[in-house]
Amino acid sequence: MATELRLSCFACGELNTPDSRFCKFCGRPLIKEARERRPTVANDPRNRLMLILVLVLIVSCALFGIFGLLTSRVFRPPASAMAPASYSQPVAIS
Repeated sequence: MATELRLSCFACGELNTPDSRFCKFCGRPLIKEARERRPTVANDPRNRLMLILVLVLIVSCALFGIFGLLTSRVFRPPASAMAPASYSQPVAIS
């Protein structure tokens, strides 16, 4: 009695023929093909550049927001409070 060798899919557990490259049930690859090694996500220099750009954007938005609030009319006292008392009284000229 000859037993046929079957490959089991690591994702769904379906048994496939030995010459199968993809699972007949879920379609995932059964044999990982040799690929060139890519740098991992942690060591990718593009991630560092993106982090720097995001930090610069956040800091610049914060600075512009603070500058905008300080120069806006929201935090300024009204013009009547800034004028001296002698200017607010009507003066009769004879």
